[in-house]
Amino acid sequence: MVVQGFGHSTYDMAIENVKKSGARKLVCTHFNPAHNDAALDDIQKYYTNGWPHEANNNNFPIVLAQEGMEIEI
Repeated sequence: MVVQGFGHSTYDMAIENVKKSGARKLVCTHFNPAHNDAALDDIQKYYTNGWPHEANNNNFPIVLAQEGMEIEI
């Protein structure tokens, strides 16, 4: 279950902002503290393989941040 709260947007809101901005990658960094690793894995699969909304026509990767992950900007 994806919940808007904690002062953050939903994944869908973030995706729409990436599309509008022209960014080439989305890395989601804040999660529901009740989610365990299995729930986060399911969310990652949903947004990379089965996102039922309009096709990801910008072809940008959607990644969930993980502990220790480094991103070069």
